[in-house]
Amino acid sequence: MGEAIRIWVDDRESRSSDLGRRLSEVEGVSVVVKRLRTGDYLIEGKVVLERKRVRDFLESLKEGRLFAQASMHILTGIPKVGPTRARRMLEHFGSIEAIVTATPEVLAAVEGIGRRTAQHIHWAVHESPEPYRA
Repeated sequence: MGEAIRIWVDDRESRSSDLGRRLSEVEGVSVVVKRLRTGDYLIEGKVVLERKRVRDFLESLKEGRLFAQASMHILTGIPKVGPTRARRMLEHFGSIEAIVTATPEVLAAVEGIGRRTAQHIHWAVHESPEPYRA
């Protein structure tokens, strides 16, 4: 078997759910509990998952927060993009589609997004799925 799959579990999530403990019992999975900037689970530093109970999901939907929360989480799921950078990019571009189709040069025009970060964002949203296929 290869390297263990790394999953980080937000410490607040680990107190309210035993999913992190159950994941740590799975062979080939390495679990680390720590405070995450966004989401409840971070898989291999690439995928952020937000777990919602049905009641929370319905309340978010009813109050109109669900799509705003999802938009910010999509961007903050990209490594090196926190809430401030995500907000600045959304204000600058107006949509997630415009952000993910932007060139690194255009991304770098956003305040707080340097050339290296822009290249990293562009790479993250255009990464080939090949390394993940079995």
